[in-house]
Amino acid sequence: MLIRQLPHTINVKKLTEQEVLLKGELPVGKLTRVLEAVYSAEGIVQIELAFRKDKQRIRVAEGKVSCSVNLLCQRCMNPLEHDLEVDFKLAFVYTEEQADQLPETYEPVMMEDDYVQLVDLIEDDLILGLPIVASHADEGCQPLKYQEDLPEVEEESIPNKENPFQVLESLKASKKDS
Repeated sequence: MLIRQLPHTINVKKLTEQEVLLKGELPVGKLTRVLEAVYSAEGIVQIELAFRKDKQRIRVAEGKVSCSVNLLCQRCMNPLEHDLEVDFKLAFVYTEEQADQLPETYEPVMMEDDYVQLVDLIEDDLILGLPIVASHADEGCQPLKYQEDLPEVEEESIPNKENPFQVLESLKASKKDS
């Protein structure tokens, strides 16, 4: 079963029993936590989620989410377009004990009931997929060169400051004389 219009809230139990494939789009503007983590983002998030029960009868969702965001390059401080594509395997659990018993291939999603906000699932994985340090490729980056960017200062305009150690030097000299 394929659903194009993505619901806001999903019933995990129902979707896994029916082995539903959710495939659709969502405006990036609805992902408020992602927007807080990036420089800017516009456009559409492509979503594909396949719900099923695995061999151990665990309710799971496997999927892929992709979108384009702008990050701030940490070398030149200019925007950097970044295509973000995240694959994930989620397992829906109700207790910490169930989460501890999951195979390592699954990321646990703690549930209070059978319902979960679709945006919450997507945002978590997109945020985890962001690079730790964003930077352009070496040939596409113009790092700031602080020495070249600073204005030149004429030596005459720099005030002469008294050396704070000059007093110590005069004391030292007076001790030698005595």
